[in-house]
Amino acid sequence: MSPPDLMAFTTHRHDQSVALWRVDDDIITLSRYWEIERLSGYKHHEMPLYGPGHTPDALLDRLLAREGVSRAQVTDVWGTPGLRGSTPLPKFEAHGLPVHSLGHLFSGLCLDTAILRGSTIVALAMDGGPDFTLEPEVLGDRWYAGALLCEGELELVPVESPGLLWQAAQRHFGQEPGTLMALAHASPITVDCDLDAVLSEQYWGGFPLMQRCFEIVGGLIERARDAIVSGYGHQGQHFTREDLIGSAVMKIVEAASIAIARRNVDMLLKRGGIRPADAYLALSGGFALNCPTNSRLIDAYGFRGLLAPPCVNDSGQALGLGLLGFFARGDLRTRDLSTSLPYAGENRLRVHAAGTRWNDWIVDVRDFDEDLFVQDLQRQPVAWVDGAAEVGPRALGHRSLLGDPTRMATKHFLNRVKQRQWWRPVAPIVLEDHVAEWFTDGRRSPYMLETFRLAPEHALRVPAILHLDGTARIQTLSEADEPFLTRLLTAYHRASGVPIICNTSLNDRGEPIVNDADDTLNFCVRKGIEVAYIGRRRFQLDVTRANAPAEPQQRPFADMYAGLDRRPPPLFGPGADPELLFLLYIWPSLHSFIGTPGGAARLRSIVRLVTARDPTFRARAEQFTSYWQDLIEGRIAHGSSDAR
Repeated sequence: MSPPDLMAFTTHRHDQSVALWRVDDDIITLSRYWEIERLSGYKHHEMPLYGPGHTPDALLDRLLAREGVSRAQVTDVWGTPGLRGSTPLPKFEAHGLPVHSLGHLFSGLCLDTAILRGSTIVALAMDGGPDFTLEPEVLGDRWYAGALLCEGELELVPVESPGLLWQAAQRHFGQEPGTLMALAHASPITVDCDLDAVLSEQYWGGFPLMQRCFEIVGGLIERARDAIVSGYGHQGQHFTREDLIGSAVMKIVEAASIAIARRNVDMLLKRGGIRPADAYLALSGGFALNCPTNSRLIDAYGFRGLLAPPCVNDSGQALGLGLLGFFARGDLRTRDLSTSLPYAGENRLRVHAAGTRWNDWIVDVRDFDEDLFVQDLQRQPVAWVDGAAEVGPRALGHRSLLGDPTRMATKHFLNRVKQRQWWRPVAPIVLEDHVAEWFTDGRRSPYMLETFRLAPEHALRVPAILHLDGTARIQTLSEADEPFLTRLLTAYHRASGVPIICNTSLNDRGEPIVNDADDTLNFCVRKGIEVAYIGRRRFQLDVTRANAPAEPQQRPFADMYAGLDRRPPPLFGPGADPELLFLLYIWPSLHSFIGTPGGAARLRSIVRLVTARDPTFRARAEQFTSYWQDLIEGRIAHGSSDAR
């Protein structure tokens, strides 16, 4: 989480999360995993917690209480300096690699303790860059961690990452990375580009590379603007000129990304003298959400399989830092790991309270019936909320909108209610026993992290799940993964002959995935979803009633921010001038002065020196604090491209 007090504003974190672990003699269990955005309602949750009663410690106490755990029972608190009872991560020779990247790396590397102890693993953590909260000093230009694990021996190696190219594209286009990944495959249009020139850069990290990537992507956009004069039709729909420019540019960014990833793999294989067929590939970091690249790497090299958690992006940092800590102190040599992934999230549906609140819209409530479920699904997409939430940014069947894949109308309906572009694909859940029959080279993919091409003979049968290039980002499902969800899909298969259903996350644009029954019914009433299955009960809704809410349901922990916009300025309290906060943000190693004798005076003298030498420093510092003020008071949408 963001550290307490002023540190929260000088060490920016997004996608904050908390993992609760239980350590016994023979096993380490992930008891619960909380993504703070699901509790607060703020997408990507980058808001700091501050002020009396509104602190990370207060939030942590509330979360632990939900599990019947007191702070006195907690032996270690890793990952957030300044928390009550905070302890440093166990000592670990990081070879100068950022702890943030190591957190990503270990979230994939340690997923399966049997593989960890007895197999060969080639591991890559590729994202945009570190968050600086846990770094003791200013970092160099090696921001990304890779590893070789052979016969229990671990070697850490710096690697390249295309993450800053995607970060630059996000800034230029004002779109989420997931939208940009889909945009790359949304149209057939291309523009000429000297890819070798893009690949001549070394993508190790560092602040100069951030600016260089921004310039590279900007140059690609200008080239595409010159080449693309207007939009054109496709399959009865129309791309805008901006869509086509984005699609052409993102194809180049993706091609460069694949080449960078392959450079890493080639380097690691050569370094370890490893045959890919003898090794697993572990992928993590935000770039590991790029399903086409993941599949290409597995297919091109012939690895034994993919190791990647469902929360490969920053929402998985709590998972990764925990696994890093357990590895560093030797726990994983003898203890097995039980994570219950992906269904380790919040499990409180609060159905009764929600039923009371939404009683005027509820027409009928009854127990689950397979035949009726299939009829509902074939008529219109339904909301499906059951058990503990899946972790990570993709719905995996516990907080989902499910639909009939045989009708293109399903895709149009889902994109409309979620306010997404017409060309955005809808992912499928596929019965694992049938994946090889329906998808070319299809294989197990339980966390929706790979893309496969639909077999040509089935293309006309499931139009709603197909991307425009004939591929689909699939989640495979078996009895071992989730028995009840498998029962649903089997019932639909029995009725339709198709072992696939549409699955997209249950949330509106700019809203986190729903967490409980209240969020679900609010969404359904607003969006015209007539049937919601919550806790394996069927809720029939009257979505024609007047006075439907205009906004998403306020989440239970949103009260952590109640009244903050009424707090008198200055936002950061007396003595916290903008120049000091901005200095700590851009120069993380200066945090070491905080709380030390004479530290405050030394920081003020550095502020005076920097202000005297840099005429723009004061204006940039004021812009920085103005950004936080606007974010907290709601003038910038949380998680939006403006906020980024």
